[in-house]
Amino acid sequence: MSSPSTLEHHCQLCPGQTAIRSAFEFIEHLRAFHCKKEGGSYMCRYGPYSMCSTLPVEGVSDKDYEEHVKKVHLASVPFDGAESCLANNLPNTSSQPCIVQDSTQRCGVFRSTQNLSAVLNDPRRDRSMAGNFFVRHWGESFVDSVEIPPLYHVRNVSWKAFENYINRVAIRHRRHLKDQRRQLRTSLQPLPSSSEAYCALESELMLDVPKMFFSPTFSLEDPTCFEALNRLVKISPDIKADDAVLKTPVGWSGVSRSRKSQRANMILQEQLGHYLDKVEIEIANHLATKSQAFFQLMTFHDELQKQIDRASSATKMLREQMQDIGELLSGRWLKLISLQNRRARIVELSKRLDLISTVVQTHSTVQGLLNSSDYIAALELVSTTKAVLNEDLKGIVCFRHMHAELIEMENLITQMLKDAFLRLFRSEFQSAVIDDASLEFDQYELISIVTGLLRQREFRFWDTIKDEVLALLKPIVRQTAHNEAVLRMKIPIEDGQRLGDAMRQCNFTDWLTIFSVVAKALLLFCRRMMLILKCIRQLVLIASSRTYASRHDCDDESDAPLLYTLPTRSQQMLREVALSEFDKDTLCDALDELLPQICQVAEERLCRFIAVRGKEDFSKSLTSEEFVGFTKTVNQIDVEFQSLCVRPVTALRFYVLSMVEAFIQRFHDEKKTKLTNIIDSENWKRAEVPKVFQDIVNDFELTGKLRDSSTSEIAKRNVGYRSYLSKNGEKFVVVGTALMLLQIMAQYCQLVEMLPTYSANILTPMVDLLKMYNSRSCQLILGAGALQMVGLRTISSVHLALSCRSLQLIASFIHNFRELFTALLPESSRHLVRHFSQLSKDYEDHVSEIHQKLFAVLESCVDACFGKWVPGASVPSPAFQHLAKQVRRLHDNTRDILTEKDMQNLMVKLYNGIRKSGIAALQARNIDAQSSAPEYEFADRDFAWLVQCLQALPCCSTVSQQFLSTLT
Repeated sequence: MSSPSTLEHHCQLCPGQTAIRSAFEFIEHLRAFHCKKEGGSYMCRYGPYSMCSTLPVEGVSDKDYEEHVKKVHLASVPFDGAESCLANNLPNTSSQPCIVQDSTQRCGVFRSTQNLSAVLNDPRRDRSMAGNFFVRHWGESFVDSVEIPPLYHVRNVSWKAFENYINRVAIRHRRHLKDQRRQLRTSLQPLPSSSEAYCALESELMLDVPKMFFSPTFSLEDPTCFEALNRLVKISPDIKADDAVLKTPVGWSGVSRSRKSQRANMILQEQLGHYLDKVEIEIANHLATKSQAFFQLMTFHDELQKQIDRASSATKMLREQMQDIGELLSGRWLKLISLQNRRARIVELSKRLDLISTVVQTHSTVQGLLNSSDYIAALELVSTTKAVLNEDLKGIVCFRHMHAELIEMENLITQMLKDAFLRLFRSEFQSAVIDDASLEFDQYELISIVTGLLRQREFRFWDTIKDEVLALLKPIVRQTAHNEAVLRMKIPIEDGQRLGDAMRQCNFTDWLTIFSVVAKALLLFCRRMMLILKCIRQLVLIASSRTYASRHDCDDESDAPLLYTLPTRSQQMLREVALSEFDKDTLCDALDELLPQICQVAEERLCRFIAVRGKEDFSKSLTSEEFVGFTKTVNQIDVEFQSLCVRPVTALRFYVLSMVEAFIQRFHDEKKTKLTNIIDSENWKRAEVPKVFQDIVNDFELTGKLRDSSTSEIAKRNVGYRSYLSKNGEKFVVVGTALMLLQIMAQYCQLVEMLPTYSANILTPMVDLLKMYNSRSCQLILGAGALQMVGLRTISSVHLALSCRSLQLIASFIHNFRELFTALLPESSRHLVRHFSQLSKDYEDHVSEIHQKLFAVLESCVDACFGKWVPGASVPSPAFQHLAKQVRRLHDNTRDILTEKDMQNLMVKLYNGIRKSGIAALQARNIDAQSSAPEYEFADRDFAWLVQCLQALPCCSTVSQQFLSTLT
């Protein structure tokens, strides 16, 4: 006997735990300490590094985990007890497939079910197989699109073909249904009591036999079935009395164990024999109760066998007769059809051989077409050959490299087309275009090349055009300028002298002529480029997805003539291109953008040509007329460039604008400096007006335009002076600064008329000059700045009157300035004329301030007189006599300068001021009309005398008495 310690086992990962004595304890230990549950999956952790290598990492179900423990871990533990055998041999009662068992068995096509999860998680397969398990044979987008063709050799069978059979069989079928109902009623009748007892006994006996013997898969060769059969002995009632023996320690006698095995075998044999007897009895009872039906069935079987033999013999005879008839009637015709099919195959083979012969000669044919520059035919031949190889000659071994050779040949033709395209542009534009007759180009060669490029889907050819054309602009400018300067105008150029230096040395007229010729050459170049791009654009439209069949299909009426003049082969190839809407729009947009870019670069070249001449700022040496002529020429060129493009080109316009702005700024600086120097040195005396200034005003009255005529020959002959300037019958006695400002304004107006496009640029400096004169004259006269500038002792009434009339002269033209700029300014800049309205208001305010200043000149004298005034018997009083003397002096000093109306208003205002001061002086002495004091009467007489003195003045002779009222 062995010691009891041999029955105890320990966990390999938990050596300090309690000993495990049975298989069930071992399973429970693994489930409790070496199993991890996530959701409904169980993951085994019994192994090195807490990882079991035989179970999927994703985990398995509860049943699969228990089977895994039995098959893998429990088998490695040498349990000797009955629990080990029972645990290892328990049948899998679960209806679900077992991952552990299925993974160890080879899945075949003959199995009715497959465990999909076991297949995908099979540890013996590559993990990448699970990812493409469903798509590795057919692909993700596989759709079975094969249509099964109808059977043309089997004639259609209608329902009428079965009517005779149905009518013949219907009677027998009804008789058969009647027999079935009769048998059903017989089977439903109650059996005798003996039969009922027998059936009850049969059910009880059947319950005593284990169901495993009735299983169709029962086999003693199966270890599971064999172990289950041994379990029947261990769990039978007869062997339960030996349980105490099973639980005895291992150290007891081995004799008892051998007796136990012998008795178990005997009990098993007896039990199996008992089951066999029961089954035999059941078979005998069934045979006894069903013998009559069995013998009847055998009789029916023999009769049926005889009928089948007779039908087989008749079928064999029918087949032999049909074979004889087929050989006699249809054999010859079938042979004829076979010969016809053979002939068709031979003809097809002959055609294939002809195609092969043609394909073999493709290389030499393509080479000949390329030598003759027939690119369209070469491309068409290559395309046709590729189609023949892919369809008619597919699978021929000798042509296995032909497809790659054709692709290489296509690439070669494409490169040759690009080179030919470059050569075409270089040959067309190698010389400058000098007249409209040079606008013609080789249209057919261009159509051939562009058609080939579109056929090859080479849509980036406009980049080649752009780079090549932009590179040709500089030599055209240089060549045209050299030919015009040297060959036509005979301008000498020394050896080694640069063309730019020669351009700077020639006079302005010659340079402007050369510039016009260069600009015309660039315009013709761009116009020729426009025609070429228009032709290419029409080809793109024809090759678009909207194929053109008639003139009505064309988007543009101008496309129809080109469509009709195209060769038939080009039309066919363009239609085969079938550009998509996106490609068509992309190409058209690129071609539409190319011409503005070329015009932009052409204008930049013209700007550089101007810059070469203006390196020393040649505009400083130009007169206004010369500069205006230059700007008009440039503007005309810019208008012609704008007419070629769908969007504005701004290079030349902005460059000339910068030159005009610089010219206007220089012009303004000169005039402003001149005016500043004159007004700062003005001695504020009445100026002698030369005849030229009167001519300016007279010309303005006749034409409505203010122009400077001082440089004309007539103005030089009309030499003379006057003391005033006459405008519309009104005399203006002004200072010399006002005359110079008038002449400067005439020059500005003349410049605006010559440069109406830049009127907005001229308005601002013109307004600045007028503002500067207004503010500066105010500083010198009202602000008394002239005392320090020119050494005046005081600002007298004469100075004030001259400043007032000078301002009024300039202000009388401001309205005309406003109308002039309103007519010339564009709508977007017309808001700038508001500056003239503000100028008019500023000048009027300045004039009002001068009038107020004239009144203030006598205001101190009036206050002094009324301070010494004592009304007495003498009339007028000495104070009023002194006051009248000052008023007459003011009148005498300003009557030849100010207008009569201004003098009248001044005198009335002056008298009203004197009257208010007199009333204030009388009120201070408590003298009024109600007091009846003699002083009031004397004061009234003084004021009456003063009124008479004022009315004696020429300006106040027509003044009403209400404006010159006395104290009463």
